[in-house]
Amino acid sequence: MHGGDLHIWKLDLSEHGNTIHPPLSSDETRRAEKLRSEDQKKRFVVARKEMRQILAAYLECKPADISFAYGKKGKPAIKFPESDIQFNITHSGDLGLLAVTRGNPVGIDLEPVVQRKNARHIAQRVFDQAVLDELDQLEDEHFFSPFFQYWTSLESRIKAIGVGVFDYASSVSALEAHNFEPQSGWMASVSALSPLPEKTKWVMLYLDLS
Repeated sequence: MHGGDLHIWKLDLSEHGNTIHPPLSSDETRRAEKLRSEDQKKRFVVARKEMRQILAAYLECKPADISFAYGKKGKPAIKFPESDIQFNITHSGDLGLLAVTRGNPVGIDLEPVVQRKNARHIAQRVFDQAVLDELDQLEDEHFFSPFFQYWTSLESRIKAIGVGVFDYASSVSALEAHNFEPQSGWMASVSALSPLPEKTKWVMLYLDLS
């Protein structure tokens, strides 16, 4: 991959993912154990194993050889082997997305577009007044798609910088965020510290486990 490229990998976190064998580190195992449900634990483990397998191809190493450092809010970065590869991962249910760039810190977020009882309350807490004014005009039947567009856009910008959703700096709003639908019924967004290529130049990839 070249500087300025954006690769987005679509991950399947369903049961067949358990056939992937790259081992996890002790810190990844501890994070998995802290999750509440067995389904969450399994999906986290599969996501991390798939992530290691993909990053190893860029880094030209074995998946188990990769080690990560973590920012204040838990954003992972490659610690070893030394590289300018930047990445970010998001997953919900059986769907995951992994964004990969070279030398450009990136953030990606993914959400199913579903009705959430507390969505308007969340909007009041995190969105600026211009967004709130737009959302407040919408009836529930038209509310959730734009809500998740704005939510994933905010999350992807925050993840690109590596801060928390309730303590982000005003500079976050200066970052561009690009919404896209990875599949029907889902909304996603990707952002980076430097401008990303236009959507027609994104490379969408799938991990073939067959």
